[in-house]
Amino acid sequence: MDADLTIARLAATQHGVAARKQLLGAGVSPHVVQHRVAKGLLVPVHAGVYRLAGTAETWHQRIMAATVAAGPGAVASHRAAAFLHGLEGVEPQPEVTVTRHRAPRPQGVVVHRLASLRPGDTEVCDGIPRTRPPATLLALAAVVPARPLEIALDDALRRGLVSCAHLLRRLDHAARSGRPGVAVLRELLAARLERPRWLQSEFERRLFALLRTADLPLPVPQFEVRLPGGRKAFLDFAWPAVRLALEADSYRHHASRLDWSRDRTRNNLVISLGWRVLPVTWEDMVDKPDELRTTVFRAHFSGSGPQKGAKNRSTPPCDHDVRVWAGRCGSA
Repeated sequence: MDADLTIARLAATQHGVAARKQLLGAGVSPHVVQHRVAKGLLVPVHAGVYRLAGTAETWHQRIMAATVAAGPGAVASHRAAAFLHGLEGVEPQPEVTVTRHRAPRPQGVVVHRLASLRPGDTEVCDGIPRTRPPATLLALAAVVPARPLEIALDDALRRGLVSCAHLLRRLDHAARSGRPGVAVLRELLAARLERPRWLQSEFERRLFALLRTADLPLPVPQFEVRLPGGRKAFLDFAWPAVRLALEADSYRHHASRLDWSRDRTRNNLVISLGWRVLPVTWEDMVDKPDELRTTVFRAHFSGSGPQKGAKNRSTPPCDHDVRVWAGRCGSA
């Protein structure tokens, strides 16, 4: 078979990359490989790993090249696997895991070593060996801060890639092995078991982070309300004591206009039960955070009846109080 055709066919199965050992095993002679490298038709990526000239340079290609360079049995893991699974909140990085008896050192690749890789923890997708979602999240807990880990976890839970119960079982084993990040991931899972729906989107997570900076009691995420007829409604954020709710309100974050319309109807039913519902848009949150905090503060303390809150008052604040509070939040 023509050598160039053999090279092209192999590279096509690996996102445009091939290793020298693979090419020799496919019948391409060492002289041909050396000649193609000299002519610029094969571009070195790692020692003994080449990119076929003219192929698009993508993150999938970089991760594929990293696993090939790390040798047989290497799998994309940690931030690389999170990217391949499409998990939110994590920046991609060439990162692989190998068994402990091996110590490859491909330049620009983060290499992790484990005593063994459990067969059920790995898979091959689109030609790239990678860790499955549960193993990926366990690995992420050791290398990323709590915030991006929380975002990735919520995304995986929302998409049904993992379950809290399975991850907790895996955490017990990981704790005995002394793996880092176990405590942080366990805390995140405990919060989600207590309130299974938790935060449903990046919009809600960012809005909750903003509300943490307000001089108010923290709201309850995904608060359940019984509607007429027995149906359930889940309010994005609620202060049940004052019957105040915030709804992350953006057509962009609904699957369809029908979903958006159904939320409007549901909100009307919630209001009919005596709740006040404040819709919050993405633009409100990003472009006018101080104004949004002030609005929520006013609404919270204008509720009827004695309130438990930051100032433990039962009457609306005066304008002076709001200005002082807004100044403190603005400087936070």
